[in-house]
Amino acid sequence: MLTEVFAIKEVPRDFSFCGDYKITQAGLVLGALARGRVVLNNCNTGKDTDRTVAFLERVGLNIERSGTEVRIDGDGRLTLPEDVTFDFDGGIFPLSLIIGLLAGLNESCFIKYSRTINQDHIDNITGNLNGIGIDILHEADERLIIIRAGAGYPVHIRISSSLSHLKNCLLAFGISSGRSVAIREMRLTSNRLERCIERFGGSLAIDRPKPVLKEDPVDPRRKIRTIDADYRQEIILPSSVTLQQVTLDIPCDSDTAIALMTLAVLKRGEVTIPRVSYDRSVRGFLNYLKASGVESVVLKGKNEAGIRTATITLQGKELKLRKTSGEQASTLIDDTPFLAVLSAFNPGMSIIRGIEEFSESGIAPFEEIAGKLQRMGVKCGILKDGLVVEGSREIEGVDFGSFDNPKIALAFYVAALACQSPSTFDNLDIVSEHYSDFVQSTQNVSAGRTSAGGEPG
Repeated sequence: MLTEVFAIKEVPRDFSFCGDYKITQAGLVLGALARGRVVLNNCNTGKDTDRTVAFLERVGLNIERSGTEVRIDGDGRLTLPEDVTFDFDGGIFPLSLIIGLLAGLNESCFIKYSRTINQDHIDNITGNLNGIGIDILHEADERLIIIRAGAGYPVHIRISSSLSHLKNCLLAFGISSGRSVAIREMRLTSNRLERCIERFGGSLAIDRPKPVLKEDPVDPRRKIRTIDADYRQEIILPSSVTLQQVTLDIPCDSDTAIALMTLAVLKRGEVTIPRVSYDRSVRGFLNYLKASGVESVVLKGKNEAGIRTATITLQGKELKLRKTSGEQASTLIDDTPFLAVLSAFNPGMSIIRGIEEFSESGIAPFEEIAGKLQRMGVKCGILKDGLVVEGSREIEGVDFGSFDNPKIALAFYVAALACQSPSTFDNLDIVSEHYSDFVQSTQNVSAGRTSAGGEPG
């Protein structure tokens, strides 16, 4: 359905936030493995919450829902019908946890997954699981994962990916199977799942080698900081970890927070975001804005057994963009769509490199971003490991067409709000189903109404 999206005159001050998507998904899956009642407050309101709840009910969980509260009653044991097939239309984050959970049960089952998930993700997960002795197959043409048996011995693995999906799958497997898991990461990835495991009373040993001062091999007069170890972080999950009952108050969604900060920058407005999950992704985005000339005030909140929150106040202004690469780009890889949109509205050339793994985040995501930017009249080139964008200060409304990736759609919904005239989407539902609070709050202050029945988009 074609929906018109009107530009906004100012950034909304009365903004409604739902719970963090990834913490909600982690809380649901960990709640399925915990002993006793688990209460999740302020759950994410997107469709993936419904899909994960439906999956957990199929494996025997008793789940009650009231508004944004979810209550799970379990005893740490799940029941699987013999050779059952699960149809799961959710995203890669919950799917990676579900694959680990099911593989740990050591029973035969099948998972048919969504067409929006890049099969390279699944190949990477199943290939690595096979390498550590888990009998799992991936039939890519059928989008089918076949799980036969889990590993019978401790898991030790090195991971070089900038994305956390394989790590998350292995941690879920360890809890489900009672096997110990040792993971060495070559690059630091999102740590939301580890923090949630700790919140559920699960013990994790996390070691990060400290940098030491050494003589510069190029210039002996200088000292440089370097790490002797060949990894950035080691995570050890002991065998037979038991998760306890817990009440988890989920902070505000980080995707929504980053979308609102992007909108504030583009509209030169001020926003205050309360109790947002202050993880590596949000910190990395704030550091990116700071390096580009936008300051923020961060008031750190209470550390709830490892889940750090913060209230963030930000005043938007024109960015002084530069090349983004290396460790910074690796930290921001999940937020590539927002970097592209920020670049589109700033005159001059912006280069984003070192994010080649973003190509696995959906179906041809670089091509999707570049195609939408070109519809906006913005020049964009696709590099082997990133994007180069030639921005413009003012952009008229655009017919964006349809989207495949929800986060890319959210970023370009923000772009539509910042355009000089109305834009259209073929499937705005992909945004409203995943980020309903953001759509409702922004449309309440828009300059008009959508063309579909006169209701806000």
